[in-house]
Amino acid sequence: MELAKALQGDGGGAGGLCLGTVSSWPSREAPEQPCRVVAEGTTQEREDLLAAPELLPYGLEAGDLVVLLPIEEAQRYIILCKAVSI
Repeated sequence: MELAKALQGDGGGAGGLCLGTVSSWPSREAPEQPCRVVAEGTTQEREDLLAAPELLPYGLEAGDLVVLLPIEEAQRYIILCKAVSI
């Protein structure tokens, strides 16, 4: 039910999906890189993020566009998937 409500949101802010950009993500070459995503003008760190399992540990890289679901009054975000151009 909560997901259905979020999908009906205005596309940004609490209660709606938004886009974010990965600014830093661990890779095989640099596993110590922190998880950071810029969402709605703020940088979110590992403790503020949840992610779909297929994105972990190396499913994203800096510059990737991701679809986010803000939770807890936009204090945390769920990374739903990577978004790509078609």
